[in-house]
Amino acid sequence: MNTNTERSGCLTAFLKILGFNIPKQKNLTSPFLLKNSLHSNAELSFHHCLVSAVEDRYFLATKVRMLDVFYPKKGDEHQSNLNRINRKHIDFLLCCKKTMTPLLIIELDDSTHQTNQRTIKRDEFIDEICEATGLPILHIRAAKTYVISELRTQIDSLVEHRMTVGNELPQLKPNIEAPLCPQCQSEMKLRTATKGKQKGTQFWGCQNYPNCKSILPIGN
Repeated sequence: MNTNTERSGCLTAFLKILGFNIPKQKNLTSPFLLKNSLHSNAELSFHHCLVSAVEDRYFLATKVRMLDVFYPKKGDEHQSNLNRINRKHIDFLLCCKKTMTPLLIIELDDSTHQTNQRTIKRDEFIDEICEATGLPILHIRAAKTYVISELRTQIDSLVEHRMTVGNELPQLKPNIEAPLCPQCQSEMKLRTATKGKQKGTQFWGCQNYPNCKSILPIGN
């Protein structure tokens, strides 16, 4: 008998005496392979910059399912809306370290986010959900380098707004009726701007967004 085989057999017997269960080796085959990293090179580079910008103030999650952040309302369209987010992911998510409450979505946008129609519609869909739920989203264009201080300022501004406003939007008074969209005649919905100079300002937006992007100021 081969010496190595004898030693292996003795070691296995000894470990069994001590109570260790040694599984038998099997020649397994699988159609799956293990990835070297969760991120592409561009995502990994940006991830390191995010860690520097966030430091230890927030919990940073990556490759998060939208279904873990949002959930559809009950009703006739529940399953349909569930299917719309079931297989979608967001790039990065900042949460409160104590409660794990979502604070900010961060998307790293490469060139396809400006040229690929499917990607553009996906971005518009996520932006719409973030706007409706009050969760801010930050789009960062992919680059070779990032200015950490600028990234930190952008993050802090949006997180501060999120923590101040929360995700509860002011309700309309009962005697105020939603107007009809001037373009498609659908009922409009009350929305709140989450970015730009009008951040925090309420307005009427068509419920058929992004197919219809008609808006009206409050009071019309």
